[in-house]
Formats: sequence, C-alpha cells, structure tokens
Amino acid sequence: MTIRDAYRRIIEYSPPQEYTNFSVTYRMSTPLSLGHPWINGDGLVAQVLLRRLLGDLFMSLPSKNPIDISALKLPLDQSYGCWHCSVSQFDQEAQMAVTKIYGRFDSFNIDHCTTKKKRIPIVAGHYKSRMVSLPILSTKTVTFYVRGNLDECKWIFGSVPNLGKDRGKGYGQIESMKIEETPEDWSMFRDSVVMRPIPL
Repeated sequence: MTIRDAYRRIIEYSPPQEYTNFSVTYRMSTPLSLGHPWINGDGLVAQVLLRRLLGDLFMSLPSKNPIDISALKLPLDQSYGCWHCSVSQFDQEAQMAVTKIYGRFDSFNIDHCTTKKKRIPIVAGHYKSRMVSLPILSTKTVTFYVRGNLDECKWIFGSVPNLGKDRGKGYGQIESMKIEETPEDWSMFRDSVVMRPIPL
C-alpha cells in the first residue's frame, strides 16, 4: 500500500450517521502509565480506526512528514468541529504514584551486541544505564462517554487491548469492557462539569 492508497482509504471511509448516547467502561487489571492527566477518547478512536483502514502501512508511516488525517470521519457526532467523546474518567478511589524503571547493559546477551568496540560505554549512548521515574495511576475502571454510532464504536473500543503509555512493560492492561446506553449525551458536559477539552 502506498501513501496515495492511504489517503484514498481515509477519504472513502464513511461511517453511518445514526448516533446513540452510551458509555464505555474498561475494567483494568494493571495500573495506568500516563504522560498526560487524561486519555483523549476521540484520539483513541482515531488511532484504532487508522490501524484498521491502513493495515500494515500504519506502522511505517513517515514521521518527519506526517500525513494529513483531517479528512478522516470518525463514527462520532460532531459539534462546531469538536467530536462527541469525553476524556478518560477514572474511579473516585484512583491513586497516583511514582515508580522507577531501571535499564542497564546485560552482560548475559553480550554475544548479540552489534558494536565492534572492545569496550562498551554505559555512561552514555545506546547502552547507557538509566533510572527513569514513571508516574502511574492505580484505578479500577476507565470510562469514556460517547455520542456516536454504536455498532462501529463497539468494534473500535472492543479492539483496544491496553491503555496509556509503557504498555509493553505491562501497564494499562484491560480485563474487560462494558458498553451501556446513557439517558443523555454526557460526552461534552455532565452535571455542569466539562468532560473534555473544548476549543473556544
């Protein structure tokens, strides 16, 4: 698949325009590693949708000249250029903590080392020893409030195996998912509380 094919698939994707108010609740089995106070629900939908539309090309997209995805139509309602999908809502007992990740040169795998140097520096460069502080959030559930096409969103949210950063280290693993219809659209506001960033 070429970049031209990617643009064609993005433009041709046309989700159904029948919208329902519902919530998506993930039950977590491991803490979340976050680089931001929340997870943007519409960003999550866009990423999963692009993976489906572009297939293997998604992993080899150019990074210096990213493609324009502004033509991508998400299966969500939209008002004034803002998608109807809240940011992640954590349970009231969620607790923030800081853990540390250690990385050091492993002499056990020295035979797989590709460098031709006789001495390997561990104070700088690729094999540098490091200790990274990582903020993690211990939460039982992560909830998104959505107004969108229920059938398309069921597939999209159901294909998410984990959330947040450092997923390869075991953080953000999802145990189960539950979708429930809501009486109102809570994707923007709920009880006078803003549920997502809204551009002015």
